Amino acid sequence: MSGFETAHQSTTMPNPSSTASMSISCTKYLRPLPLENEYGVCSPDELDKLYEKVADILASHDIRRPECMEPTDQWDSDDGFDDSICLVYRSIPGVPESDRLTLLVTAVWTDSSAEHWKLAVRDIRPLVLSCLGQQADVEMIATYLTTLREIGLLGHYPLIQDNWDAMSGEIKKVLQSHPASRDNLTTITVITKKIEENPVTVYVSVTHDCPEASWPPIIDDINEILKPYPVELFFEYNYWTHTAFEPLAPSPESEVFFEDFSLRPYQECPNLGADIGAAQYIDPDGEKKNPTMGTLGCYVDFKDKHGERKTMALTDYHVCRPCVPGFTIEINDDKKEPGMPLPGSLLETFDRSGIEPDHANVLSDIEHPSRMRHNSNVFGLFDALAGASGDEEMRSHTETELDIAQRAFREDANILGKVWAASGFDHRSTPTDSYLEWALIEVKANRQGRNQLPGLPTWKARYKPALWPRPEGRENLKMYRHDTTLGTLEPRAKGYKYGAASGLTLGHYQGVESHVGPSMKNANPSGASTNAYLIESFGTRPFCVPGDSGAVVYDAEGHALGEEEGGEEEGGEEGGGEDEGGGEGGEGKRGRGIET
Repeated sequence: MSGFETAHQSTTMPNPSSTASMSISCTKYLRPLPLENEYGVCSPDELDKLYEKVADILASHDIRRPECMEPTDQWDSDDGFDDSICLVYRSIPGVPESDRLTLLVTAVWTDSSAEHWKLAVRDIRPLVLSCLGQQADVEMIATYLTTLREIGLLGHYPLIQDNWDAMSGEIKKVLQSHPASRDNLTTITVITKKIEENPVTVYVSVTHDCPEASWPPIIDDINEILKPYPVELFFEYNYWTHTAFEPLAPSPESEVFFEDFSLRPYQECPNLGADIGAAQYIDPDGEKKNPTMGTLGCYVDFKDKHGERKTMALTDYHVCRPCVPGFTIEINDDKKEPGMPLPGSLLETFDRSGIEPDHANVLSDIEHPSRMRHNSNVFGLFDALAGASGDEEMRSHTETELDIAQRAFREDANILGKVWAASGFDHRSTPTDSYLEWALIEVKANRQGRNQLPGLPTWKARYKPALWPRPEGRENLKMYRHDTTLGTLEPRAKGYKYGAASGLTLGHYQGVESHVGPSMKNANPSGASTNAYLIESFGTRPFCVPGDSGAVVYDAEGHALGEEEGGEEEGGEEGGGEDEGGGEGGEGKRGRGIET
């Protein structure tokens, strides 16, 4: 089975309610995943007869149902309710008006399914109309689209590793050669699936602008490339998401408390890993919101074209976009996300061509602490103060902390500097001609910090000694070495990161490059991809979370390797896919280090 296109199939059939002398056939392609289900449409007793008849139809077409489905929230069941046939309201996440009454059938995909499923749906449609007295969609979906799939990094596979650059390059050419998939790439990588048989899998994902009906010839062409290699192909919808924290209203309901995040002191001179953001609120619709929050990756020293030495703070471009006139917010699935710039705005220009040093006067300032974090802290302290009645020691301590926090925003004490230059979304590198994403911040001289890596106390509090980097990896960040870059590290080597939100984390490095699409839909006019390396989270702690965008990834000796940019949602029926694909969704992310 090479991809989703055959398991999630559209069906052509006559309208069973037609009283005309001839049937009218129409083709209706299923809506793209993910979709949400609302159960409890009818009681089980009312549906038992319908389900029994549907089961008989499936059996008559040699369609195999899964042996045991996991219990859903439809009915509680100690022994696992068989919900492989279920009447639900099925809707696009975040769009409740898109719900449709649907008889959802989950079945095992086989070589004969493409033909047999169409025949089964043809027979089920009139049965549903007869039993319910109203029209309902009939949708069949393969079991593997609804079950959790865990994936891991590629191990030792010399045949794949030695040929991956050529393989992935040819796959990218295929995607660009088909009009439907052209400029719609989100990821090309190679992985292994955990727990089960661990087949080596080439993973390809595209945006929803690539219609599912167009997938079969694309997948056929990719499979031709993969014929000489012992690999499977997995093809799905997925999208890239940056890991700047989303814009939220400054209210108690939007507190952002990560582990130890709110406990870290504000820094007069913020060091590597500090939280940063635009020094202004966003008010696109009359509702004031915090701007996105990201991470100060590190400080870099260089000489400008006039020979003047400068020290700048490095972060991701999308962290700084709220500083530019024309910034907008979109609401997707109740999440507030940075949107496309207003037409004709400066941001539209800068997204395309980048920011040059002489543009600083039209941009808002960058601040530390970010108001996202500051508001979270202040609301938390006010809550603590309200609960300190009768506890004078707690009250005194909380009042002191509150005064320190509020002082950080008096008389512009929060202002860190201005964006000096940035890449935009269509800046190219050579010789790969892939896009880069970065921003340099000119930090005020009296607020410049250091590239201090997490020291021994931080490591002791979070990881066992066997996982610590070498002593030199706990001192200051060092320039990357040409003999120790992302392209030369051994597969599964450790990578370390200190982000504003998640703090200190470590992960395992993927030994081959992946192709990833632009970080915002339509933000990259040329559709250029970039080359990135995946980092697999170690243990249960995610390598990156929202708020970590811009954090520098470094090796065990403290050498900079790249910049953490973003991740993809978990994949499959209810989620996304580069970390743990499939099933009932989740919040896992896989970080990406962009090669320096």
